[in-house]
Amino acid sequence: MAIIPIIEKTFFHFDPKNEPAATVDSGEIVVLKTRDAFDNGLKPGVPPPAEFDLEAMDPATGPVFVRGAQAGDALKVDILDIQVYEQGVTMAAPNVGALRDTVETRAQFIKVKDGWIEFKKDWLIKADPMIGVIGTTPPERIHAGWQGDFGGNIDTKQVKKGATIYLPVYVDGALFGCGDLHAVQGDGELCGTGVEIPGEVTVRLSVLKGLGLTQPVVETHDKWYVLATNKDFYEGQRKALLYMQKLLCQAYGFDNTEAFMYLSLQGDFENSQVCLPAPCESVFRIGVPKIPGKPLIK
Repeated sequence: MAIIPIIEKTFFHFDPKNEPAATVDSGEIVVLKTRDAFDNGLKPGVPPPAEFDLEAMDPATGPVFVRGAQAGDALKVDILDIQVYEQGVTMAAPNVGALRDTVETRAQFIKVKDGWIEFKKDWLIKADPMIGVIGTTPPERIHAGWQGDFGGNIDTKQVKKGATIYLPVYVDGALFGCGDLHAVQGDGELCGTGVEIPGEVTVRLSVLKGLGLTQPVVETHDKWYVLATNKDFYEGQRKALLYMQKLLCQAYGFDNTEAFMYLSLQGDFENSQVCLPAPCESVFRIGVPKIPGKPLIK
């Protein structure tokens, strides 16, 4: 199949009224050129603003209309490659994160070269590029910096090259978009940023008819993850566990009690993004090992 030319059009809201940047058939490959979370607006030598306009942050590239995708289907997104550029930025942003009262607002520009990040002189961190914003368009307009069952700003470090994310479809064509790449990010994105960086993402978009998915599911080489969003820790945990319980019962024939016990033995409950206080929700995940010949999503 032909690869669609690089898509560069960006948007700030997942909106059913958005005009597609490209239209593809199910199973085709697209390349999306992305901007960083600050819309490439921070520059070395220029002090960061005291406050940020959240409406002008976290642009996504697209949207991509996938022929045949309809409400009730799922969009399978195979992440074939992520190429980040040579300079990114991380930031202790104003009023963000649990340690906000102990730090000053500061942006730090970071070079990325040969797979390594120079955090500071003689202090290197291995690059591990991932996608922060990735989603389909929900029925109602929502900012790309927010997150929910459609995906969005999920900031989940497992969403990287070699992984697959399954997303619910709500509108015709799915209207897929992604952006907000990070050269690296720790679980929780604790100060509100990873190494925010522009780049290019190559994905294969495939429609799974009638799957009825209602929350994002991530497949890596060795695990399955369910993602859930909520402002409350315990409600977010319960939401993730309930959906994983449902999938385990459907895929493996467990009853609810068996599935819950299995999760206690094999499940890992983790945070993807929890940089509160923030107007958006936190992102939680529950992961279980992949069992050969027993896929969680078919």
